[in-house]
Amino acid sequence: MPILMYKPDYERFRMSSMFLIAAAIATLLTAFAHSYFGEKRLIAPLVASDTGVMSRLQAKQVIRFAWHFTSLLWIGQALLLLRAATNPQYFDPTLIAGIGALY
Repeated sequence: MPILMYKPDYERFRMSSMFLIAAAIATLLTAFAHSYFGEKRLIAPLVASDTGVMSRLQAKQVIRFAWHFTSLLWIGQALLLLRAATNPQYFDPTLIAGIGALY
């Protein structure tokens, strides 16, 4: 009995790779905008205030770290999308569906 190997559907891959690249670019743009504008308009004024919990240095560090860590996660996600778009071996429909379900 022969062993069946998974053979990617290259025509389907070619069509969807264009959309995966577009999604990766959109994700990168979102990550950079989130980090830049968030720091400029939200995090910097928040960290500059010394009222309530923001009077503690640790709170200021946690807020800034958590905000920018989200951007790093988006960059990692964009890299996964680009990898799936450029190499059919890494095109995993479950991974792509999972990323899409998060949005």
